[in-house]
Amino acid sequence: MERGTSLLSIQLLNQMVTPDKYDSLYIMISPTIRCNLSCKYCYVNQNMSRAYSDLTMSDIKFIYKWVYEYASLINIRRLQIEWFGGEPLIVGGDFLDEAISLQTDFFPVEEFEVHNTIQTNLLLADNPKNIGLFKKHFHSYVSGSMDYRGGMRVLKNGEDSTKIVLENISALQSKGISVGIVCTLTKSNIDYVDEIYDFFKSRTIDFRVNRAAHVDNNEIECSIISPEEYSNAVKRLFELYANDPNPRIRFANFDMMVRLYLMGLSDICVTATKPYLHLAFEAAGRLYSRCRFVDQIGDYLRETPCDILARLKERSSPRLAPQHCTECRFFDKTCMGACFGEKDVDCYHSDCGYRGETNKDLWEYLENYLTSQGYEYGSYRKD
Repeated sequence: MERGTSLLSIQLLNQMVTPDKYDSLYIMISPTIRCNLSCKYCYVNQNMSRAYSDLTMSDIKFIYKWVYEYASLINIRRLQIEWFGGEPLIVGGDFLDEAISLQTDFFPVEEFEVHNTIQTNLLLADNPKNIGLFKKHFHSYVSGSMDYRGGMRVLKNGEDSTKIVLENISALQSKGISVGIVCTLTKSNIDYVDEIYDFFKSRTIDFRVNRAAHVDNNEIECSIISPEEYSNAVKRLFELYANDPNPRIRFANFDMMVRLYLMGLSDICVTATKPYLHLAFEAAGRLYSRCRFVDQIGDYLRETPCDILARLKERSSPRLAPQHCTECRFFDKTCMGACFGEKDVDCYHSDCGYRGETNKDLWEYLENYLTSQGYEYGSYRKD
């Protein structure tokens, strides 16, 4: 990787902040599991046998009351609430506006700090009520999904959704709404990494990439890229981003890893080390311990916060760090072991089901780049 200073000196290092000393409680709320897309690689569709149902406003109030009691038990007063799905905008901007506005009744501002985000497929994002919702409750920022040259995020009739999504992104940006995109890499677009970067830069869209999970569908399985292909694609994006004299956007994969390395922090998902700090709520009392909504750990309608907390406390740290991770020189430095929130997604070892080797490859690549630039691990640590 050639020397590139614009990113590190201007876009990233000047934004370094003191590591947060206080835990947050991460709450994911799925107001519906209905979706207006039929993405070919969707792990939810492939694994979902539960009945479709939406949250009511009474459900929302019950969840808030339950969360208040739970947060009090663990003595946490900072809530990160993400509205997820399905497609959350299906329930309507008015419903979400009312639901979020109710939060001050349950989490008084003198007691709680609450931050709301939303993850949407952007098909309904251009609705005027939704635009108002984004400005009022989401700091004029929307996180969405769109796979450049992917062809797998399709409508119910099988048509590609890209054209609609692009039109809606333009509509949002014209109204002052910033957009961040998750782009999934598959066999369809893995050969267009340079174009992917140029595309998001040309439209001033922050982005990150991930790899499609394995699903029980032989037709789709052939489109799943290997860990090596994913790692090489991310490294190429690193190069393009770090050497861009005027990036104008954030490539989130790179930014996150650089921040962790230079600030001397570890890369580990809160669902692995502290599963009791990440809860996901769905209709009919279904409670999950992570964002995929496939690992149900209880029923919030029938079980108390105390019951759930006791169960999750038993799931903590001992599950971390399979042996091949503890032998890695980055263990305890940039990571604490493989991410249990993404089993069998990014792993060279098909029999172990962890993504550790892909992470190791990327950390080695990034470390070589940073040390060649004169930076050391923890050199921007602020105690």
